[in-house]
Amino acid sequence: MSSIDNLISKLASTTVEEVTEEKVVSFIGEALQLNTKEDAAVVVKAIQECPGMTTFQMEGNTVGIPAAEVIGKALENQPKFRKALWKDMFTGRDKTEIPRALSFLSKGIMTANAKLVVLDLSDNAFGPRGLVGLQELLESPCCYTLEELHLNNNGLGIQGAQLLSQSICKCIANSRKHGTPMRLKVFVCGRNRLENNGAISVSKFLKEFGTLESVVMLQNGIYPEGIKALADAFSSNLNLKVINLEDNSLTADGAEFIANVLPKLQKLQMLNLGDCLVRTDGAKALAAALTKGCPEIRNINLGFNEIGGEGGELLVNAMVTKNCLESLILNGNEFGGEMCEYFKDKMEEMGKLDCLGSLSEDEEEDDDDDEEEDDDENYEDIDEDYDDDEEDEEGDSHDESNQSINNKPHTRVMSKTSNRSPMSRVTLTDFLSNPTADAFMILHTAKEDFLSALPEEPAIRDYLELFMKISSVVNLDNDNVKTTAFKYADDLLSKAYNLDSEDATIFNNELMVAIGLMKGEDKKPKTGLDITGALLLMEHIAKQSYFKASTKDLLQLFLSQPFKYVTAAGKAKHMLMQTLYRV
Repeated sequence: MSSIDNLISKLASTTVEEVTEEKVVSFIGEALQLNTKEDAAVVVKAIQECPGMTTFQMEGNTVGIPAAEVIGKALENQPKFRKALWKDMFTGRDKTEIPRALSFLSKGIMTANAKLVVLDLSDNAFGPRGLVGLQELLESPCCYTLEELHLNNNGLGIQGAQLLSQSICKCIANSRKHGTPMRLKVFVCGRNRLENNGAISVSKFLKEFGTLESVVMLQNGIYPEGIKALADAFSSNLNLKVINLEDNSLTADGAEFIANVLPKLQKLQMLNLGDCLVRTDGAKALAAALTKGCPEIRNINLGFNEIGGEGGELLVNAMVTKNCLESLILNGNEFGGEMCEYFKDKMEEMGKLDCLGSLSEDEEEDDDDDEEEDDDENYEDIDEDYDDDEEDEEGDSHDESNQSINNKPHTRVMSKTSNRSPMSRVTLTDFLSNPTADAFMILHTAKEDFLSALPEEPAIRDYLELFMKISSVVNLDNDNVKTTAFKYADDLLSKAYNLDSEDATIFNNELMVAIGLMKGEDKKPKTGLDITGALLLMEHIAKQSYFKASTKDLLQLFLSQPFKYVTAAGKAKHMLMQTLYRV
């Protein structure tokens, strides 16, 4: 769990009133298909058998209108209900169904006169229509006590943001009239295509609170105009501890708007402006602001922002007074190796070297001569490896009755150094056993049929296994290898998709396992796997007509979280996330 997630989790534990006993009804991850009233009987029974229920978890199930009606009826007798944890609860539902389902659930809460503290509806793609089913609840006394509102990845758009703003503003006004002012602490609204107008609408109610501690609005296509409105709202919330605007287009202007408010935010602990096009001028403004304020800052992310050395130096120097610092991420900018070494020295002088994140994306310097020498060395290595392979083969029994994707026989292909050694040849078998970019390009030039490595009747897993072999030689530095691999990736994944149903459930699960984002049937994670190449190929695949929306949703879900077992270049992850946001 990331530091930001940890902090939000701590905020989540703070409620408006002390509850003597936490009573939870949870169906999390059970993949229940609740289409009818009869289907929902098990849920209704669990609610009825838990008097004084405080938390109701339904993540990872799918609820239809009839089921929502009877569940809502059961909620009518739960006045102590506080936490509605309902993310990913409408998978596969039509957008016209969801508002009615939400309306029935809302009615149950309002009838019980429950006082909600947490409402989490993230990862439900209900769009602006979904807000119609929520408006009555959001404007009711049940939400006067709301401390956390999670609406991440709902497809709200500008219209949804406007509807949300209307309802929350009304709730704030009503709560004040009744002497119980709404005191929201956590607001999460990422990946919702809010853009400037949506951000401006949301800012209207954020400014009214004055109690916010965490605002997460990543990946919303917000430009400086929208950032200006948000910064103004932040200035009214002096208890802010977390600001996460990652992957919006702040530019230097937007960064300056944020910089102007930072000196006021003395309790700020986390600032995430990664991948926001802050650039050098924006970094200068932020550095000046951080020098003056934010004494409790712990985590700063300004990675992948096209920041030059001067801006980076000022940011590093601003850390000298930050005694609470835990993490400074500056990777993926434009510093160069020399400046990166300088940053490390400066952070070491401060006794904060451990706080400085990796600078691997900044330290690489182009050196064509070195690359050519490396290429020559690689080809020499191929010669030696394949000489050894052939010697081994001469001593083998040549029993190839059990051929698999790694040992099918193929015609050898001459390598670049074949004029020097008749034994210097590359086969598809060799590539599959030890994938290298050189071998891949040699086989491609020789028009080798990569799909011939597959069994006669390949399954989805076979296609993905070969896809991962090819992806392992793809990286950010070699465009030729990457674009060549696109052709094979298209061929493999389009065929794999065709083996599954329209919802691509099996394909999606197999893909997540292959990439290492989910555990397989053996429950063992793929630890240490570098999936940079796979993410770069998926960035291309996401733009193709055969790519499924369900795959997009699942990738967004996993990529929005820190990787648990695998690694990848941050830039590759950001590129894929940006593409998924746009398609």
